[in-house]
Amino acid sequence: MISGIAWYDENANGKRDPEEKKLSNIKVKLLNTETNHLVKKENGEILEATTNENGIYILDKIGDGKYIVLFDYDKTQYDITKYKATGVEEAENSNAIISELKIEDEIKQVTTTDLLEIKGDHIANINIGLMKKRKFDLKLDKYIHRILIQDSRGTTIREYSDQSVVKVELDSRTIAGSKITIEYEIKVTNQGEIEGYAKKITDYVSGELTFKESLNRGWKQEGNTLTTTVLADEKILPGESKTITLTLTKTMTENNTGLIPNTAEITEDYNELGMQDCNSIPGNRRKEENDFGLAEVMLSIKTGGIIYTTIILVIVVILVGIVVIMIKKRRNKN
Repeated sequence: MISGIAWYDENANGKRDPEEKKLSNIKVKLLNTETNHLVKKENGEILEATTNENGIYILDKIGDGKYIVLFDYDKTQYDITKYKATGVEEAENSNAIISELKIEDEIKQVTTTDLLEIKGDHIANINIGLMKKRKFDLKLDKYIHRILIQDSRGTTIREYSDQSVVKVELDSRTIAGSKITIEYEIKVTNQGEIEGYAKKITDYVSGELTFKESLNRGWKQEGNTLTTTVLADEKILPGESKTITLTLTKTMTENNTGLIPNTAEITEDYNELGMQDCNSIPGNRRKEENDFGLAEVMLSIKTGGIIYTTIILVIVVILVGIVVIMIKKRRNKN
């Protein structure tokens, strides 16, 4: 026999606490891993058990072999709890994980146990803990935090707060050979209800910008992209944000101004329940998804002095015109 209990893990701690209710009507089947077929009874029917009012199921009269237990439950209502939670005894933990298995010649995503081997003995405490369905959702935002302008006159620092689009005007007299340093902030926010990790973040750096490892601890260049795993072990709780920085530079000439877009994306994520992000697919470069961020810097030539000079000239012309008209009127009177 293989037996176990299905329960509702109300506090989502991965442990079957005494006061937590048991779940009935959870269907359980058995997969023979040597044949990839569901185990059948002697009469040819599929061997299946259903948990009773005490949450107990029993799969009986099983021959020796290697098996995986399959659980079937309402996935619109429940998620599985933590798999074999740390520090929890075998009789009180959950053995269920999400897996992709070949069953009856078809690949399926199912809720299963690890491999179980029967050698004439009964295996107990093959449990499944279910909890209220929650969503996993990591969001990425990208901002310009600071820009340094270094030219023949010295260094100018401009700071910004949560701005994804900024405009920087440069002096035409000192632009050639000047150096622009852009410090980006990349903020990852957990908008879901499950704690998780941003295992890998990728920056699709613009070809106009230069990356230096000495300015960017934890970042490395991989082909035409930049990657970091500095948040890989940083647990992000629901409602919490983690921020990292990326610094890139650009050397200016007299004719390389314009818009510089820069994008970043969560390319690997993780949570202990094995759930997928509810509205994003890591690494697919879909800018409409919320794990993808865009920051833009517009570099242009300062035009304030030209405009000011033009306005003065216009005023002078108008004044001269008024004086000329007044002189003509006086002459006409005389």
